[in-house]
Amino acid sequence: MKQIPNHKHDCTLCTHLGSTDTTDYYYCKPDMSKYSNTLIARYGEDGDYSSGICFYLGIPDINIAGNLALDQGLITIEEINLRCPYLVVQRVVLPIED
Repeated sequence: MKQIPNHKHDCTLCTHLGSTDTTDYYYCKPDMSKYSNTLIARYGEDGDYSSGICFYLGIPDINIAGNLALDQGLITIEEINLRCPYLVVQRVVLPIED
C-alpha cells in the first residue's frame, strides 16, 4: 500500500488511508455538517469513485477502505453498523474481483 495518492482529491475533510497502483482509499468525516462520514475508493479525478459505508460488505474497494480505516482507528465496527444494512460483528475481508 502506497502512502501517496494517485489522483487529485479536493476534500480537506478526507483522510487518505493508502493507495494501490490504481485506487486511492479515503475516510471522510465531515465536521458538524449535514453530510455523514463515508468511505471512498477513488479511481480517477473526474467523478470516478465509489463511496458509502453501507457498501462495506458489498463492494471490495469500499471494504478495503473500511478495513484501512478500522486498522488506523478512524472508524469502529459500531459506526459501520449505523450505515450497513447487515450486522457486522468483526472486520471482514471480501474477495477481490479480477
